[in-house]
Amino acid sequence: MLTSTNNLNKKTGFLNILIVATTILVGAVFIYYRINYLYAPLGNDESVYLYLGKMAMHGGALYRDFYEMKPPMLFYSYGFLNALTGFSILGLHLNAIVIVLLTSFLIYKTYIRKYQKLPTMLACTIWALLFSSPMIYGNYLQSEHFVALFLVLIFYLLQFRSPSNRQIFISGLLYGAAILTKQTAIFFIVPGLFLIYELGNTKKERLQKLLIFTAGSLVIALFFLLVILAYGTYDDMMYWLFEFPSSYVGRITWENGQNYLLSFARQIFEFNAYFFGMVALALIFVFYGYKKRLNWFYLVSVLFAFASIFPGLRFYGQYWLLFVLPMSFLLIHLFSFVYEQKWAAIFFGGVLLLSFIQVASSADVYFSQNVDKQINYISYGQSFDKTKKMGLYLSKIIKKEDTFMVLGAVSQLYLYVDKIAPTRHVWNTMLNLETSKNKLYQDEYLSDLNKEKPTYIFFSFSALHWNLRTSSSNYVYNKCYEFVANNYERIAILDLETGNLVTGEDAKLQQIKAETYVIFKRK
Repeated sequence: MLTSTNNLNKKTGFLNILIVATTILVGAVFIYYRINYLYAPLGNDESVYLYLGKMAMHGGALYRDFYEMKPPMLFYSYGFLNALTGFSILGLHLNAIVIVLLTSFLIYKTYIRKYQKLPTMLACTIWALLFSSPMIYGNYLQSEHFVALFLVLIFYLLQFRSPSNRQIFISGLLYGAAILTKQTAIFFIVPGLFLIYELGNTKKERLQKLLIFTAGSLVIALFFLLVILAYGTYDDMMYWLFEFPSSYVGRITWENGQNYLLSFARQIFEFNAYFFGMVALALIFVFYGYKKRLNWFYLVSVLFAFASIFPGLRFYGQYWLLFVLPMSFLLIHLFSFVYEQKWAAIFFGGVLLLSFIQVASSADVYFSQNVDKQINYISYGQSFDKTKKMGLYLSKIIKKEDTFMVLGAVSQLYLYVDKIAPTRHVWNTMLNLETSKNKLYQDEYLSDLNKEKPTYIFFSFSALHWNLRTSSSNYVYNKCYEFVANNYERIAILDLETGNLVTGEDAKLQQIKAETYVIFKRK
């Protein structure tokens, strides 16, 4: 009997060593990888949202002094978080790491109420690396990161305990915050209602708790509505949240959407094949225990998370972050189930081996010696590395008293040079969609340019940054170039194909091609 107990302890000890070793391996890769990318070239979404968050913290009026086709909580989420780090690029990327770590930790704290600590810890660590995948732009700070954090806080409050009415109300507030950060959070209402339903024993109790949860969601929505009414920007909000998105979404056909879906899915699944392989295995075990209500929560969460990538039919990498979120639940369920089996050591030995293979096969990403080049490869066609190069050049020549304006959708430059745009239209491609107000806003944009006459102007000659598809968009482009040609002289040019930057008198001799960045200085 004593021998049997000793053998069991040895097996358990070896198993725990395997799990801890794998956790350390994956955790170390996560930390090195994320720190290595702290000074990575700024991405599009995080740049726009950080800039708008900055405007929100400066007291700008929602949807009038700054705007995007996103709900108001997005701006304040970026604003409050990044105000702590002074709206710096380093702070932005540090905050991106903090949010992933916090979300992973909250998932861990939620599920150790039901599952074993070690397998749960390993699952959360592996998930954190998956959630940081560059193929889903997880190494940047995306709006989906805030949504995921709000949702996990709800799960933490509602699962495996008897939450008070106050906690249910707070959960409602958090769900309202999630939807008011990005609209696709609405897809998680079904998993959320599943949890609310589980809290009550009678129809009356369930209805009462649902009403409390709904009240919390409505309170935060009402709060922002009152703020918008106080600013007098209700009509502006309706335009940017409803009229403009309806025009934007309607541009992609299902045929084009399928191509986007296949393209992004192939890129995401190929890079993360090891992770998704384990998730697929976890799904089998979830189906195996289909009679358990918690298993149904996992399945419903995955199903509706997958549905969240479909609105707009663009299927951009960052949209998949919410699809990846409930995969943490599946991994925890799988690892905890296997942990109790006799063959657990074999399984977790395989996890350790496959973790090593995943890291080794993607070492050029996780341990990149040239992050800028790696980002260019991952975000092919976006020229983030070239934008950074131009941004660093501009930061050296622009003085505190100088004014600056970006012509073309390259808002990252306002962050690199720490300048406020002389126009509210910082993402100018939004002006080129045929809507009831696009001509009005185009003229306003051109008026801002003529009125300010900035000391320096950045002009992108890439069609991507102007959305040059219609005569309407050509109008703004042509008027901007006409203004620059008549009032400015060229002082720098960067070729987006080669990355070569030419400055001074030599810049005037270079040919301006379709794919070039040019810096002009006022005559």
